[in-house]
Amino acid sequence: MNAGDIHKNPGPFPSHSSFSSVSSCSGISDILSLSNNLSFVHYNVQSIYNKIDILASELTDFDILAFTETWLNDSISDDDLLIHSFHPAIRKDRFGDSHGGVVIYVKDCIHFKRRPDLEPNRLECLWIELSLRNNKRILFGTFYRPPGSDSVYNTLLDDSFSLAIDTGIHDIIVTGDFNWNIMDQRSNLKIASLCQENNFAQLIQEPTHFTENSSSILDFFFVSNPRSVVASGVSDHFLEQELRYHCPTYCILKFCKPKPITFTRLIWMYDQCNFDLLRQSLSSADWESCSNADVNAYVSNITDTILSICKNLIPNKTVTVRPRDVPWMTSAIRRCIRRRKRAYKKAKLSGSVEHWSKFRRIRNDTIRSIKQAKSTYYINLVDKLKTCTSSSKDWWNTLKPFITKDSSVSIPPLIDPVTNMPTTSDAEKADLLNTYFANQTQLNDDGKIPPNPTVPPVERQLSSVTLIQNEVEDVLRNLQIGKASGPDGISNRILREASRQLAGPLCSLFNYSLHSANVPLSWKDANVCAVFKKGDSSLPNNYRPISLLSCVEKAFEKVYLNIFTITFMTQIF
Repeated sequence: MNAGDIHKNPGPFPSHSSFSSVSSCSGISDILSLSNNLSFVHYNVQSIYNKIDILASELTDFDILAFTETWLNDSISDDDLLIHSFHPAIRKDRFGDSHGGVVIYVKDCIHFKRRPDLEPNRLECLWIELSLRNNKRILFGTFYRPPGSDSVYNTLLDDSFSLAIDTGIHDIIVTGDFNWNIMDQRSNLKIASLCQENNFAQLIQEPTHFTENSSSILDFFFVSNPRSVVASGVSDHFLEQELRYHCPTYCILKFCKPKPITFTRLIWMYDQCNFDLLRQSLSSADWESCSNADVNAYVSNITDTILSICKNLIPNKTVTVRPRDVPWMTSAIRRCIRRRKRAYKKAKLSGSVEHWSKFRRIRNDTIRSIKQAKSTYYINLVDKLKTCTSSSKDWWNTLKPFITKDSSVSIPPLIDPVTNMPTTSDAEKADLLNTYFANQTQLNDDGKIPPNPTVPPVERQLSSVTLIQNEVEDVLRNLQIGKASGPDGISNRILREASRQLAGPLCSLFNYSLHSANVPLSWKDANVCAVFKKGDSSLPNNYRPISLLSCVEKAFEKVYLNIFTITFMTQIF
């Protein structure tokens, strides 16, 4: 026993929840990855401040995070508790004591509001109201009931439950650490009475709290509609707590939520490219075959030729971007987490001391990997700031993670000004923003008299324009690198590195567009990004658009602007 590697109670013992459609031994990450349902998790963390990174990495797939015994006080600001891709924390600290306390995090794609009217002053509890699609409303409450609470405290708890029921919201979920062990007969009767009075069902039926010599069920999930439960149970404890600890409890409901968005992105590794070989290949390309009477087909042929050669000669890779992951999350960490979950499942099924010891070792390795990954991430950022090769824009972009306090990585639910209801899907939010942006271009000029300025006599005319190759090459050679490419995927870096080789074919394309008085349709396309300005982030009118156009088209505009300037500015000055 003194060696520290053998414990009287090595871990939880197998049991199954009568309400759960999935065994709690199943990997919760597998359940979440296959589910488009609303998920909740509760965890008694016994001090949250120094565990934020671990919790953010482990629980990022859940929609609602509830933590008890947060042990926070006024010296810790909300900015210190931000979790990537979640709204800022809703918290209630214990007054005059740095113990107890509750915190709730809500995914930034879900609209919610706090319900302080359901929170009696003395109780350590939080209530929020979630708004989902089709005007679906859900009440969610999180409680921490200290051990040895008196009858007055218990009465206030009953009152809070009653207030929630009186709201008329059909679906109510309550979780927390109540410090009633339902494996004890007296406590079990109290929980049964609480469920009967409020018409609740309690889902957790296996131990959630462990000490050196005992196990107990102290953490609960109450639901008003058990038929909506897809899965519930107890997951593995992933925090570095050896002797006395709680396990996370979870509940998944069959309510639709916004799907997590992942997308692929082509990454060009320019630092590994042989640009001399690239220029040689572009010089020997058959540009004459790209010519076409249809300017749209002409542009498409030029674009395809450039990209085809670049993809063969510039090392590149396609990466999957998960915007909701913390920035230091790597595939290696994901493998560690999966390995730990398999070890937990094996130890829980076998009950072997050896298997539990292996699980704890893998768990600790996973914690170290997460901490090391975050440390490495910020060290690399610092090293990048120290280099003198970065442009001013790159330098500020690198500095942003250190100074920004905004944890959001996506546009939150937007309020539809017509229905006054929140929209959660990306398509709905895009439509709202597009409608607002388009309306800003429509001016009401009814009854307005247009100005009649005095136009001086024109001495010079620009009746026709023919671009020459040198003019195009000069513009391409001076393009700023680091600018985002447009929908066609051709960047300024490619145009600048091969300015001499691309000047000829692009000059022919530009002249054809000018002489035919036809702008290619692809040059009118743009990737539009909505940027939040200030105020309420749920209102579309607090955003402004940024359009990412084709770099080739912008180069064409610069060439024409140069000629226009030379022709007319000398007359003015």
